[in-house]
Amino acid sequence: MTTRSRNYIALSGHSTAERTQEASVLPGDEGFISPEEDSNGRLPSRSHSEDEWDRNITIFPALSRQFSYEQNGLKKFLKSKTGILTIFGAVVVLCGVVVFCLRNTIAIARLRQMGIPPGLYSRDGVLYVGHKSPFMIKGFSWYGMEAPTVMPAGLDKVSINEIFEFTSKFGFNAIRLPLSVENLVKNPIGYTVTFKNPELTGRSYIDVVKAITRKAAHNNVLILLDVHRLQSHEIKSKGLWYSKEVPEDRLVYVWKILCNHLKDEWNVLGADLYNEPWDAVWNSSDKSRDWKRAAERLGDSVHETCPSWTVFIEGIGGRESTTKTEVFWSENLRDIQDAPPQLKLKNKVVLSPHVYGPSVHNQSYFKDASFPKNMPSIWDDHFGESSKASGIATVVGEWGGHYHGMDREWQSEFFRYLKDRNIPFFYWCLNPDSVDTGGLIHEDWRTPEENRLSMLADAPSTKVKDYLIHFKHWRNWRV
Repeated sequence: MTTRSRNYIALSGHSTAERTQEASVLPGDEGFISPEEDSNGRLPSRSHSEDEWDRNITIFPALSRQFSYEQNGLKKFLKSKTGILTIFGAVVVLCGVVVFCLRNTIAIARLRQMGIPPGLYSRDGVLYVGHKSPFMIKGFSWYGMEAPTVMPAGLDKVSINEIFEFTSKFGFNAIRLPLSVENLVKNPIGYTVTFKNPELTGRSYIDVVKAITRKAAHNNVLILLDVHRLQSHEIKSKGLWYSKEVPEDRLVYVWKILCNHLKDEWNVLGADLYNEPWDAVWNSSDKSRDWKRAAERLGDSVHETCPSWTVFIEGIGGRESTTKTEVFWSENLRDIQDAPPQLKLKNKVVLSPHVYGPSVHNQSYFKDASFPKNMPSIWDDHFGESSKASGIATVVGEWGGHYHGMDREWQSEFFRYLKDRNIPFFYWCLNPDSVDTGGLIHEDWRTPEENRLSMLADAPSTKVKDYLIHFKHWRNWRV
Protein backbone atom coordinates (compact mmCIF):
# COMPACT_ATOMS: atom_id res chain seq x y z
CA MET A 1 0.00 0.00 0.00
CA THR A 2 1.38 3.49 -0.94
CA THR A 3 1.99 6.45 1.39
CA ARG A 4 -0.82 8.39 -0.23
CA SER A 5 -3.50 5.78 0.38
CA ARG A 6 -2.25 5.27 3.97
CA ASN A 7 -2.72 9.01 4.65
CA TYR A 8 -6.14 8.87 3.09
CA ILE A 9 -7.22 6.03 5.38
CA ALA A 10 -5.92 7.80 8.48
CA LEU A 11 -8.10 10.83 7.69
CA SER A 12 -11.22 8.88 6.80
CA GLY A 13 -13.10 10.00 9.92
CA HIS A 14 -13.31 13.70 8.82
CA SER A 15 -15.52 15.52 6.32
CA THR A 16 -14.57 15.69 2.69
CA ALA A 17 -13.28 19.27 2.90
CA GLU A 18 -11.33 18.57 6.09
CA ARG A 19 -9.82 15.45 4.63
CA THR A 20 -8.71 17.32 1.53
CA GLN A 21 -7.29 20.20 3.53
CA GLU A 22 -5.50 18.06 6.12
CA ALA A 23 -4.15 15.75 3.52
CA SER A 24 -2.70 18.65 1.62
CA VAL A 25 -0.58 19.78 4.59
CA LEU A 26 0.80 16.40 5.58
CA PRO A 27 4.56 16.28 5.15
CA GLY A 28 5.49 14.97 1.75
CA ASP A 29 1.88 15.07 0.54
CA GLU A 30 1.49 18.70 -0.49
CA GLY A 31 0.30 17.64 -3.94
CA PHE A 32 -2.27 15.12 -2.70
CA ILE A 33 -5.77 15.49 -4.24
CA SER A 34 -8.77 13.96 -2.49
CA PRO A 35 -10.64 11.27 -4.43
CA GLU A 36 -13.71 12.58 -6.15
CA GLU A 37 -17.09 12.03 -4.59
CA ASP A 38 -19.80 10.22 -6.50
CA SER A 39 -23.09 11.85 -7.52
CA ASN A 40 -24.50 11.34 -4.00
CA GLY A 41 -21.54 12.99 -2.27
CA ARG A 42 -20.09 9.66 -1.04
CA LEU A 43 -16.49 8.62 -1.16
CA PRO A 44 -15.53 5.48 -3.09
CA SER A 45 -15.84 2.18 -1.14
CA ARG A 46 -12.78 1.16 0.86
CA SER A 47 -10.86 -1.91 -0.22
CA HIS A 48 -10.48 -5.12 1.84
CA SER A 49 -6.81 -4.31 2.47
CA GLU A 50 -7.72 -0.91 3.87
CA ASP A 51 -10.19 -2.46 6.34
CA GLU A 52 -7.49 -4.91 7.39
CA TRP A 53 -5.13 -2.06 8.14
CA ASP A 54 -7.69 -0.40 10.47
CA ARG A 55 -8.18 -3.65 12.35
CA ASN A 56 -4.44 -4.14 12.74
CA ILE A 57 -4.08 -0.67 14.26
CA THR A 58 -6.39 -1.85 17.06
CA ILE A 59 -5.25 -5.50 17.37
CA PHE A 60 -1.44 -5.24 17.27
CA PRO A 61 -1.06 -3.40 20.60
CA ALA A 62 -3.22 -6.07 22.28
CA LEU A 63 -1.16 -8.87 20.77
CA SER A 64 2.01 -7.14 21.81
CA ARG A 65 0.79 -6.85 25.41
CA GLN A 66 -0.32 -10.51 25.43
CA PHE A 67 3.06 -11.66 24.12
CA SER A 68 4.76 -9.60 26.78
CA TYR A 69 2.62 -11.22 29.50
CA GLU A 70 3.36 -14.71 28.14
CA GLN A 71 7.06 -13.95 27.93
CA ASN A 72 7.12 -12.82 31.54
CA GLY A 73 5.15 -15.93 32.58
CA LEU A 74 7.62 -18.18 30.77
CA LYS A 75 10.54 -16.51 32.52
CA LYS A 76 8.88 -17.04 35.90
CA PHE A 77 8.16 -20.71 35.05
CA LEU A 78 11.73 -21.37 33.97
CA LYS A 79 13.03 -19.86 37.21
CA SER A 80 10.63 -21.92 39.33
CA LYS A 81 11.43 -25.33 40.84
CA THR A 82 8.93 -27.03 38.54
CA GLY A 83 10.48 -25.40 35.49
CA ILE A 84 14.00 -26.43 36.49
CA LEU A 85 12.88 -30.04 37.07
CA THR A 86 11.08 -30.08 33.71
CA ILE A 87 14.20 -28.89 31.88
CA PHE A 88 16.34 -31.39 33.75
CA GLY A 89 13.95 -34.23 32.85
CA ALA A 90 13.95 -33.25 29.18
CA VAL A 91 17.75 -33.19 29.12
CA VAL A 92 17.91 -36.64 30.77
CA VAL A 93 15.46 -38.09 28.23
CA LEU A 94 17.38 -36.56 25.33
CA CYS A 95 20.67 -37.94 26.66
CA GLY A 96 19.04 -41.36 27.06
CA VAL A 97 17.89 -41.35 23.44
CA VAL A 98 21.36 -40.34 22.25
CA VAL A 99 23.05 -43.05 24.36
CA PHE A 100 20.55 -45.68 23.12
CA CYS A 101 21.17 -44.77 19.48
CA LEU A 102 24.94 -44.74 19.94
CA ARG A 103 24.86 -48.05 21.80
CA ASN A 104 22.86 -49.70 19.02
CA THR A 105 25.09 -48.22 16.32
CA ILE A 106 28.27 -49.38 18.06
CA ALA A 107 26.82 -52.84 18.76
CA ILE A 108 25.70 -53.32 15.16
CA ALA A 109 29.08 -52.15 13.87
CA ARG A 110 30.77 -54.63 16.20
CA LEU A 111 28.56 -57.50 15.01
CA ARG A 112 29.30 -56.58 11.40
CA GLN A 113 33.01 -56.56 12.18
CA MET A 114 32.64 -60.02 13.74
CA GLY A 115 30.86 -61.19 10.58
CA ILE A 116 27.65 -62.08 12.42
CA PRO A 117 24.59 -61.65 10.19
CA PRO A 118 21.03 -60.94 11.40
CA GLY A 119 18.93 -63.30 13.45
CA LEU A 120 19.95 -65.62 16.26
CA TYR A 121 23.54 -66.55 17.00
CA SER A 122 25.63 -68.35 19.63
CA ARG A 123 27.99 -66.58 21.99
CA ASP A 124 29.60 -68.20 25.04
CA GLY A 125 27.07 -71.02 24.97
CA VAL A 126 24.06 -68.67 24.95
CA LEU A 127 21.56 -67.82 22.20
CA TYR A 128 21.40 -64.10 21.35
CA VAL A 129 19.82 -61.72 18.90
CA GLY A 130 21.70 -58.44 18.53
CA HIS A 131 23.55 -57.28 21.63
CA LYS A 132 20.67 -57.63 24.08
CA SER A 133 19.74 -60.28 26.62
CA PRO A 134 19.61 -63.97 25.68
CA PHE A 135 16.82 -64.85 23.27
CA MET A 136 14.49 -67.42 24.82
CA ILE A 137 12.48 -69.68 22.51
CA LYS A 138 9.30 -71.24 23.84
CA GLY A 139 8.13 -73.32 20.91
CA PHE A 140 6.41 -76.52 19.87
CA SER A 141 6.50 -78.89 16.90
CA TRP A 142 3.44 -79.13 14.65
CA TYR A 143 3.77 -82.19 12.47
CA GLY A 144 1.90 -83.46 9.42
CA MET A 145 3.70 -81.91 6.45
CA GLU A 146 6.39 -84.61 6.53
CA ALA A 147 3.75 -87.29 5.86
CA PRO A 148 1.84 -88.35 2.69
CA THR A 149 -1.04 -86.06 3.72
CA VAL A 150 1.37 -83.15 2.98
CA MET A 151 -0.61 -80.79 5.25
CA PRO A 152 -0.12 -79.88 8.92
CA ALA A 153 -2.41 -82.08 10.99
CA GLY A 154 -5.63 -80.71 12.44
CA LEU A 155 -6.55 -78.32 9.64
CA ASP A 156 -9.53 -80.50 8.77
CA LYS A 157 -10.95 -79.61 12.21
CA VAL A 158 -9.82 -76.06 12.93
CA SER A 159 -8.67 -73.06 10.94
CA ILE A 160 -5.07 -71.96 10.82
CA ASN A 161 -6.15 -68.77 12.60
CA GLU A 162 -7.29 -70.85 15.58
CA ILE A 163 -3.87 -72.53 15.71
CA PHE A 164 -2.16 -69.16 15.99
CA GLU A 165 -4.70 -67.91 18.53
CA PHE A 166 -3.68 -70.87 20.70
CA THR A 167 0.00 -70.10 20.09
CA SER A 168 -0.33 -66.49 21.23
CA LYS A 169 -2.67 -67.22 24.13
CA PHE A 170 -0.21 -69.59 25.79
CA GLY A 171 2.92 -67.53 25.17
CA PHE A 172 4.64 -69.60 22.47
CA ASN A 173 6.87 -67.59 20.15
CA ALA A 174 8.05 -70.26 17.68
CA ILE A 175 6.85 -73.33 15.76
CA ARG A 176 9.02 -76.15 14.43
CA LEU A 177 7.58 -77.35 11.12
CA PRO A 178 8.58 -80.92 10.10
CA LEU A 179 8.95 -81.49 6.32
CA SER A 180 10.11 -84.29 4.03
CA VAL A 181 12.60 -84.40 1.16
CA GLU A 182 10.14 -86.29 -1.04
CA ASN A 183 7.35 -83.74 -0.61
CA LEU A 184 9.68 -80.82 -1.24
CA VAL A 185 10.95 -82.38 -4.48
CA LYS A 186 7.54 -83.47 -5.81
CA ASN A 187 5.72 -80.36 -4.52
CA PRO A 188 2.27 -82.04 -4.48
CA ILE A 189 -1.08 -80.32 -3.98
CA GLY A 190 -2.22 -80.26 -0.35
CA TYR A 191 -5.66 -81.41 0.76
CA THR A 192 -7.76 -79.94 3.53
CA VAL A 193 -11.39 -79.08 4.20
CA THR A 194 -12.24 -76.05 2.08
CA PHE A 195 -14.59 -74.30 4.49
CA LYS A 196 -12.02 -74.48 7.31
CA ASN A 197 -9.00 -73.17 5.41
CA PRO A 198 -9.99 -71.95 1.95
CA GLU A 199 -6.74 -70.00 1.61
CA LEU A 200 -4.74 -73.27 1.74
CA THR A 201 -6.99 -75.50 -0.35
CA GLY A 202 -5.58 -76.60 -3.69
CA ARG A 203 -2.18 -75.02 -3.13
CA SER A 204 1.15 -76.73 -3.70
CA TYR A 205 3.30 -78.04 -0.87
CA ILE A 206 5.83 -75.21 -1.02
CA ASP A 207 3.07 -72.61 -1.28
CA VAL A 208 1.50 -74.03 1.90
CA VAL A 209 4.86 -73.81 3.71
CA LYS A 210 5.13 -70.18 2.61
CA ALA A 211 1.52 -69.41 3.58
CA ILE A 212 2.01 -70.85 7.08
CA THR A 213 5.26 -68.91 7.46
CA ARG A 214 3.56 -65.64 6.51
CA LYS A 215 0.59 -66.34 8.76
CA ALA A 216 3.09 -66.93 11.58
CA ALA A 217 4.81 -63.63 10.77
CA HIS A 218 1.46 -61.84 10.97
CA ASN A 219 1.07 -63.28 14.48
CA ASN A 220 4.69 -62.54 15.57
CA VAL A 221 5.69 -66.20 15.62
CA LEU A 222 9.03 -67.57 14.38
CA ILE A 223 9.33 -70.67 12.19
CA LEU A 224 12.02 -73.37 12.39
CA LEU A 225 12.14 -75.46 9.21
CA ASP A 226 12.89 -79.12 9.93
CA VAL A 227 13.73 -81.75 7.32
CA HIS A 228 12.16 -84.57 9.30
CA ARG A 229 12.04 -87.43 6.80
CA LEU A 230 13.71 -88.45 3.57
CA GLN A 231 10.57 -90.15 2.23
CA SER A 232 7.10 -89.14 3.32
CA HIS A 233 5.82 -92.67 3.98
CA GLU A 234 8.68 -93.81 6.25
CA ILE A 235 7.74 -94.20 9.90
CA LYS A 236 11.11 -95.20 11.31
CA SER A 237 14.20 -93.34 10.15
CA LYS A 238 17.07 -95.41 8.76
CA GLY A 239 19.36 -93.43 11.02
CA LEU A 240 21.43 -91.48 8.47
CA TRP A 241 20.88 -88.21 6.64
CA TYR A 242 20.77 -90.01 3.30
CA SER A 243 19.73 -93.36 1.86
CA LYS A 244 20.09 -95.36 -1.33
CA GLU A 245 16.91 -93.76 -2.64
CA VAL A 246 17.69 -90.25 -1.35
CA PRO A 247 21.40 -89.34 -1.60
CA GLU A 248 22.95 -86.41 0.26
CA ASP A 249 22.87 -84.11 -2.76
CA ARG A 250 19.07 -84.42 -2.74
CA LEU A 251 19.06 -83.10 0.82
CA VAL A 252 21.29 -80.20 -0.27
CA TYR A 253 18.87 -79.57 -3.13
CA VAL A 254 15.75 -79.32 -0.94
CA TRP A 255 17.47 -76.90 1.41
CA LYS A 256 18.21 -74.76 -1.66
CA ILE A 257 14.52 -74.93 -2.56
CA LEU A 258 13.53 -73.75 0.92
CA CYS A 259 16.16 -71.01 0.93
CA ASN A 260 15.13 -69.65 -2.46
CA HIS A 261 11.44 -69.56 -1.58
CA LEU A 262 11.72 -68.29 2.00
CA LYS A 263 14.90 -66.20 2.13
CA ASP A 264 12.91 -62.95 2.34
CA GLU A 265 10.60 -64.13 5.14
CA TRP A 266 11.95 -62.37 8.23
CA ASN A 267 10.46 -64.85 10.73
CA VAL A 268 12.28 -67.98 9.51
CA LEU A 269 14.72 -68.37 12.38
CA GLY A 270 16.66 -71.37 11.15
CA ALA A 271 17.21 -74.73 9.50
CA ASP A 272 17.04 -77.98 11.46
CA LEU A 273 19.30 -79.85 9.02
CA TYR A 274 18.03 -83.38 9.52
CA ASN A 275 15.95 -85.13 12.15
CA GLU A 276 17.55 -87.75 14.40
CA PRO A 277 20.58 -89.21 12.58
CA TRP A 278 20.73 -91.86 15.30
CA ASP A 279 22.98 -94.30 13.41
CA ALA A 280 25.65 -91.72 12.58
CA VAL A 281 28.95 -91.07 14.35
CA TRP A 282 30.44 -87.71 15.28
CA ASN A 283 33.88 -86.91 13.81
CA SER A 284 34.42 -90.38 12.41
CA SER A 285 37.04 -91.59 9.97
CA ASP A 286 34.17 -93.39 8.24
CA LYS A 287 32.90 -90.62 5.95
CA SER A 288 29.68 -92.51 5.26
CA ARG A 289 28.68 -92.11 8.92
CA ASP A 290 30.42 -88.86 9.89
CA TRP A 291 27.60 -86.51 10.87
CA LYS A 292 30.05 -83.73 11.85
CA ARG A 293 31.33 -83.11 8.33
CA ALA A 294 27.93 -83.72 6.77
CA ALA A 295 26.38 -81.10 9.07
CA GLU A 296 29.15 -78.65 8.15
CA ARG A 297 28.54 -79.19 4.42
CA LEU A 298 24.78 -78.81 4.77
CA GLY A 299 25.06 -75.79 7.07
CA ASP A 300 27.47 -73.93 4.79
CA SER A 301 25.18 -74.66 1.84
CA VAL A 302 22.20 -73.12 3.67
CA HIS A 303 24.24 -70.04 4.62
CA GLU A 304 25.27 -69.38 1.02
CA THR A 305 21.70 -68.23 0.33
CA CYS A 306 20.32 -67.56 3.81
CA PRO A 307 23.06 -66.25 6.12
CA SER A 308 20.44 -64.97 8.56
CA TRP A 309 19.20 -68.50 9.29
CA THR A 310 20.63 -70.27 12.31
CA VAL A 311 21.67 -73.87 11.64
CA PHE A 312 20.37 -76.48 14.13
CA ILE A 313 22.61 -79.54 14.47
CA GLU A 314 21.02 -82.49 16.22
CA GLY A 315 22.93 -85.09 18.18
CA ILE A 316 23.48 -88.73 17.32
CA GLY A 317 22.47 -92.00 18.99
CA GLY A 318 24.44 -94.57 20.93
CA ARG A 319 26.73 -95.97 18.21
CA GLU A 320 30.37 -95.73 19.40
CA SER A 321 29.06 -93.52 22.20
CA THR A 322 31.35 -92.03 24.83
CA THR A 323 28.46 -91.15 27.15
CA LYS A 324 28.23 -92.83 30.53
CA THR A 325 24.60 -93.96 30.09
CA GLU A 326 22.06 -94.78 27.37
CA VAL A 327 20.84 -91.95 25.16
CA PHE A 328 17.72 -91.19 23.15
CA TRP A 329 17.98 -90.59 19.41
CA SER A 330 19.70 -87.24 18.79
CA GLU A 331 20.36 -86.69 22.50
CA ASN A 332 24.05 -87.55 22.26
CA LEU A 333 26.22 -84.45 21.76
CA ARG A 334 29.01 -85.59 24.05
CA ASP A 335 31.76 -85.79 21.40
CA ILE A 336 31.25 -82.16 20.35
CA GLN A 337 33.28 -81.20 23.41
CA ASP A 338 36.39 -82.48 21.63
CA ALA A 339 35.41 -81.66 18.03
CA PRO A 340 32.91 -78.80 17.68
CA PRO A 341 31.38 -78.14 14.24
CA GLN A 342 33.29 -75.66 12.07
CA LEU A 343 30.92 -73.72 9.84
CA LYS A 344 32.04 -70.71 7.80
CA LEU A 345 29.59 -68.62 9.82
CA LYS A 346 30.77 -70.13 13.07
CA ASN A 347 28.35 -68.22 15.32
CA LYS A 348 25.25 -69.12 13.30
CA VAL A 349 24.82 -72.60 14.73
CA VAL A 350 23.15 -74.20 17.75
CA LEU A 351 23.17 -77.71 19.22
CA SER A 352 19.74 -79.33 19.27
CA PRO A 353 19.34 -82.52 21.33
CA HIS A 354 16.10 -84.51 21.62
CA VAL A 355 15.35 -85.56 25.18
CA TYR A 356 12.62 -87.93 26.37
CA GLY A 357 11.38 -89.77 29.43
CA PRO A 358 9.88 -93.13 30.45
CA SER A 359 6.82 -92.93 28.18
CA VAL A 360 9.08 -93.14 25.11
CA HIS A 361 11.58 -95.70 26.40
CA ASN A 362 12.24 -96.91 29.92
CA GLN A 363 15.99 -96.36 30.26
CA SER A 364 17.87 -97.89 33.20
CA TYR A 365 18.42 -94.56 34.97
CA PHE A 366 14.64 -94.05 35.25
CA LYS A 367 14.66 -97.02 37.64
CA ASP A 368 17.26 -95.49 39.94
CA ALA A 369 16.15 -94.97 43.54
CA SER A 370 17.05 -91.28 43.32
CA PHE A 371 14.93 -90.65 40.21
CA PRO A 372 14.25 -87.92 39.08
CA LYS A 373 16.97 -86.12 41.08
CA ASN A 374 19.61 -88.22 39.31
CA MET A 375 18.71 -86.75 35.92
CA PRO A 376 20.54 -83.37 35.78
CA SER A 377 24.00 -84.99 35.89
CA ILE A 378 22.94 -87.38 33.11
CA TRP A 379 21.70 -84.52 30.92
CA ASP A 380 24.95 -82.65 31.58
CA ASP A 381 26.89 -85.66 30.34
CA HIS A 382 24.71 -86.18 27.26
CA PHE A 383 24.64 -82.58 26.01
CA GLY A 384 24.89 -79.91 28.73
CA GLU A 385 28.67 -79.85 29.09
CA SER A 386 29.13 -79.74 25.31
CA SER A 387 27.56 -76.31 25.13
CA LYS A 388 29.94 -74.97 27.76
CA ALA A 389 33.00 -76.55 26.15
CA SER A 390 32.23 -75.47 22.58
CA GLY A 391 30.65 -72.08 23.28
CA ILE A 392 27.72 -73.11 21.06
CA ALA A 393 24.23 -72.48 22.42
CA THR A 394 21.82 -75.36 23.04
CA VAL A 395 18.18 -75.29 21.92
CA VAL A 396 16.34 -78.50 22.81
CA GLY A 397 14.59 -79.50 19.57
CA GLU A 398 12.21 -82.05 21.09
CA TRP A 399 11.11 -83.09 24.56
CA GLY A 400 7.82 -84.24 26.04
CA GLY A 401 5.78 -87.30 26.95
CA HIS A 402 2.47 -88.38 28.45
CA TYR A 403 1.94 -86.15 31.44
CA HIS A 404 1.23 -88.66 34.20
CA GLY A 405 3.06 -91.05 36.54
CA MET A 406 6.85 -91.22 36.21
CA ASP A 407 6.79 -89.20 33.04
CA ARG A 408 5.14 -86.30 34.82
CA GLU A 409 7.96 -86.37 37.39
CA TRP A 410 10.52 -86.55 34.60
CA GLN A 411 9.02 -83.59 32.70
CA SER A 412 8.82 -81.42 35.81
CA GLU A 413 12.48 -82.13 36.57
CA PHE A 414 13.59 -81.46 33.00
CA PHE A 415 11.63 -78.21 32.84
CA ARG A 416 13.47 -77.04 35.98
CA TYR A 417 16.74 -78.02 34.32
CA LEU A 418 15.91 -75.90 31.26
CA LYS A 419 14.84 -72.90 33.33
CA ASP A 420 17.87 -73.01 35.65
CA ARG A 421 20.23 -72.99 32.64
CA ASN A 422 18.22 -70.64 30.39
CA ILE A 423 17.95 -73.25 27.63
CA PRO A 424 15.36 -72.50 24.91
CA PHE A 425 13.19 -75.36 23.63
CA PHE A 426 10.58 -76.77 21.27
CA TYR A 427 8.06 -79.04 23.00
CA TRP A 428 6.91 -82.22 21.26
CA CYS A 429 4.22 -81.58 20.29
CA LEU A 430 1.03 -79.66 19.49
CA ASN A 431 -0.67 -82.71 17.94
CA PRO A 432 -2.93 -84.76 20.26
CA ASP A 433 -2.40 -88.05 18.37
CA SER A 434 1.32 -88.55 18.98
CA VAL A 435 1.35 -92.14 20.29
CA ASP A 436 4.40 -91.87 22.56
CA THR A 437 3.73 -88.43 23.98
CA GLY A 438 0.27 -86.98 23.39
CA GLY A 439 0.08 -83.25 22.75
CA LEU A 440 -0.74 -79.76 23.98
CA ILE A 441 -4.38 -79.98 22.88
CA HIS A 442 -7.09 -82.64 23.03
CA GLU A 443 -8.52 -84.67 20.16
CA ASP A 444 -10.94 -81.93 19.11
CA TRP A 445 -7.94 -79.66 18.35
CA ARG A 446 -9.57 -76.91 20.41
CA THR A 447 -9.44 -77.87 24.07
CA PRO A 448 -6.08 -77.05 25.72
CA GLU A 449 -4.26 -79.76 27.69
CA GLU A 450 -4.25 -77.72 30.88
CA ASN A 451 -1.79 -79.79 32.94
CA ARG A 452 1.09 -79.53 30.46
CA LEU A 453 0.35 -75.91 29.69
CA SER A 454 0.33 -75.07 33.40
CA MET A 455 3.80 -76.59 33.71
CA LEU A 456 5.05 -74.55 30.73
CA ALA A 457 3.27 -71.34 31.75
CA ASP A 458 6.28 -69.58 33.25
CA ALA A 459 8.79 -70.64 30.58
CA PRO A 460 10.73 -67.57 29.39
CA SER A 461 9.59 -66.39 25.96
CA THR A 462 11.30 -63.41 24.31
CA LYS A 463 9.08 -60.98 22.41
CA VAL A 464 9.53 -61.55 18.70
CA LYS A 465 9.64 -57.79 18.06
CA ASP A 466 13.20 -57.85 19.49
CA TYR A 467 14.13 -60.33 16.75
CA LEU A 468 12.36 -58.28 14.07
CA ILE A 469 13.97 -54.95 15.06
CA HIS A 470 17.43 -56.48 14.82
CA PHE A 471 16.63 -58.23 11.54
CA LYS A 472 15.59 -54.96 9.88
CA HIS A 473 19.02 -53.46 10.57
CA TRP A 474 20.59 -56.22 8.46
CA ARG A 475 18.06 -56.67 5.69
CA ASN A 476 20.61 -56.65 2.87
CA TRP A 477 23.40 -58.53 4.65
CA ARG A 478 25.19 -61.12 2.53
CA VAL A 479 28.16 -63.41 3.12
